[in-house]
This record gives sequence, C-alpha cells and structure tokens, in this order.
Amino acid sequence: MVPWVTIDGEERSGDFEYGMLEQHTGTAVAHAIREYGEATGDDDFLWEYGAELLIEIARFWASRVAWSPRRRQYVINFVTGPDEYAVAVNNNCYTNYTAKCALEYAAAVARRMAVEQPAGWQALAGRLGLRPEEPGRWCEVAAGLFIPFNPELGIHEQDDTFLERTAFDRRLAAPDDLPAGRKWPWYRLMQSQAMKQADVVLLMFKRNDDFPPEVKRANFDFYEPKTTHESSLSPCIYSFMAAELGRRDAAFEYYLRSARLDLDDVNGNAHQGQHTASIAGSCLCVINGFGGLRVRRGTLTFSPCLPEGWRRLAFRVRFRGRTLHLEIEPAHMRIRLSGADLEIAVNGAPVALRAGEIRTLPLPPA
Repeated sequence: MVPWVTIDGEERSGDFEYGMLEQHTGTAVAHAIREYGEATGDDDFLWEYGAELLIEIARFWASRVAWSPRRRQYVINFVTGPDEYAVAVNNNCYTNYTAKCALEYAAAVARRMAVEQPAGWQALAGRLGLRPEEPGRWCEVAAGLFIPFNPELGIHEQDDTFLERTAFDRRLAAPDDLPAGRKWPWYRLMQSQAMKQADVVLLMFKRNDDFPPEVKRANFDFYEPKTTHESSLSPCIYSFMAAELGRRDAAFEYYLRSARLDLDDVNGNAHQGQHTASIAGSCLCVINGFGGLRVRRGTLTFSPCLPEGWRRLAFRVRFRGRTLHLEIEPAHMRIRLSGADLEIAVNGAPVALRAGEIRTLPLPPA
C-alpha cells in the first residue's frame, strides 16, 4: 500500500479518513509507470524498478478486494476516493477502475518480462517470492471487479450510494454556505452530493481512451455543478476535460482559477506555501488542455483548443528520444521535429513528420 502523505516512505498523514482510506495512491504510481513507458520507451526502467513496484501494487489490490455474492463480482469496500468529502464509501468508481487497470498492467508486464528478460524475471520473482499463479489471479480479479455505471443517466456513479445522498448544486448554494469544507459539519458533507474535487471526471482524463465522448460529456455535465473545487487539484482537471469537449470558455475559466490560485488566495491558505501540484496542473492545462496533447496507444496526438483571444501558443515536447517544437495559432499549427522520423496524429488524422522538416497544418474553426 502506497502512503498518502510521507517523508520517509511511512504513512505520515494524521487523518485516518485520508491516510488509511485513500488507497488509490498505488494505482497512481502504476499509472505513472505506464505513462512514462509510453512516452519514453525506457524498458530498462521498467525491468529494474517498475516491474517490482507493479508486482507489489497488484498484490495489494488482489488482497484488498472482496467477493460480493449478491453482485457475483469483486468489490472494494470502505475507501475514500479522490473526492475527500465522500469518506469510507464502497466501490468508489475511480478506485475500482484504476485498481483494475493496475492489476491488468502488472500482469501484462510480468508476462512480457518473463519472455524478454527471463533471467531478470526469475531473479525478481525469486527475490519477491512471487508464486507462478499470482499474475493469473490479478487478471481474474481485474476481469471480475465491479465498475459502477448507471445506464439511465449514462454516467459512472461515484460510489454505491452517491445517487441516494442529498442533491447539491453549487450554482444554487447560498454564498455564505460555501466553502462547504469549512462551514458544514462532517455528517452533512457525507450525506450530501457536494464534492470537494474532481473524481469520476479525473478518471475520464487519466484513462482517456477507455471512455467514448458521450460518456465523458455525460459525466462532466453531471458532476461539474456538484463540485465545489475546494481542493487545489480540481480546477485544472475540469479545464482539461472542458477543452477536450470543446467548451473553451469553461476551460479558460478553470485554467485561470488554477493558475491564479495562490495569487488570489482562492482557498484561503496561501500563507502555508505554494500549491505546487496546482502549479503543475496549470502547466498541463496549457499543454494537455489547450494544446490537446495525448498519448493514444503509443501514438502522440494533438487536438488544439485555443481560448478565444489567444493568438499563439508554443511549447516543446520530448517523446521517445525526439523533440517536437509546436506553434499553435487559431487557424493553423506548425510542427518541427528534431530526431528520427515520427508519425503522430492531429485531430484524428495521421501526420508523418520528417527530421528537421516544418509542417504547417490547418485547424478547424472554433
């Protein structure tokens, strides 16, 4: 189990509802290993460090699930997901789904390492005491893990009882009723659909290829009015997804909130220090949001969505030993490649890049 707050590897959080129940931190580590591998092709890291981390994370989740005779599926009970106002819930969708992905990826890496690095695999398995049947068990758990989904609403329910809690709409709340985290007692927070931060919408971004556009749109529309953004980690996530859905005004509004969080002291705690994760999120609003950068099944893709009034956006990207220099303007984008030839995609269309060449590509009107 990966700690939620740490200095030396041990759990240092003083809050039980976070330190012991926000167990999705391990799935974030597995996701980071996968993302790093896709972007760099650095198999040496995977064999030397990543595989061991993935094995231990998968072992944790295989031991953490429970079998539900009623559902005839595996479930994960008593967790706190990314939304920190929903404490000790059953089947947080984000947690279940990312645990499923971590289990699948760990099993895939185990199979691959056994073939491509047999000596290293035997040494690692021996050192960790890994039984031959364990990767198969991970696949079994992943295949049978319950993922909440409501077909009538077309959304992934945040957890087992989210729809049964008291309805909440941030736009209708009285000004003196917010921030909820400071003005509401815990029992009211836990009984309400008021959310501190992105949860299912975060899942839509992190596992972007797994969900069709209509599901992303439905989840965004359902959860956005319920989210108070009292976590500094929330506005940037909604900016990413608003940009992907073509909602430029909302994407820019959330970007400004993220970028100005400390300058405007939005959350009232800037005196304690800078929100470094939010600062990173603001950068990603520009690159992943307005620049539309994604890595889809090993291919670097771009779907730019400049805010109204922006005349130019320029940035560089390192990808598998190459550097791409990008300039995005409202009507077109220019790409220069340094390094070996590379095929990317822009707005879904394949683009072949040649070393040193500058490609100018038209962009659809806003």
